[in-house]
Amino acid sequence: MPGFGVKELEQIVQLAGLELEREDRLIAGSFATNSVYHGHGSDLVPGICYLKNERYYQRVVARALLPAFPYRVHLEDPRRGAYIDFALYSGGSTDAVALGEMKLWMGTGESDINKIRDDMNKLANEPCGQFLVVLAISHRGKTDQDVQDLLKKLGCPDKPKSLYRFGTKFFPGGNSPITDGEFAVLGVRLKEEGAAA
Repeated sequence: MPGFGVKELEQIVQLAGLELEREDRLIAGSFATNSVYHGHGSDLVPGICYLKNERYYQRVVARALLPAFPYRVHLEDPRRGAYIDFALYSGGSTDAVALGEMKLWMGTGESDINKIRDDMNKLANEPCGQFLVVLAISHRGKTDQDVQDLLKKLGCPDKPKSLYRFGTKFFPGGNSPITDGEFAVLGVRLKEEGAAA
């Protein structure tokens, strides 16, 4: 079986995006139809950002990959004293084809950028393919610029990437009213199998 390439990255992003979008619609529908969410000043119907939690999203992404992705998916794979979010294996092999980290980026400050860099560094010495999945929210129409800014800050604007986005509703922060936005799944191939980072 061939190694981890752009095609596999695109498949991860597409499958993850579709599943996260379904989850967004489920949450919005629940707010609209379940009366326990009515009142409390929330005739508002948020989407997937209501359950903003990296581990929750990680499991939704893994669920999306299980039925048809061509590699076995392991979560929280132990490596050199660190746990890697996604490890992909081929057949019965115990050598990973690719390792990936997932992070949330809600466009907030340098601390989020540093957390993403730390996760990228966890992968740096691994001989297999490496990828990053970033889940991000942006105001409607700003996703492309936000993604370019993020990639530049991470030092990988020219790495192969894939992007899936869908419209959602979210609270921008604090007591801000709910707003129209976009939820994006950004995949970045950091290294091909056997190549230098």
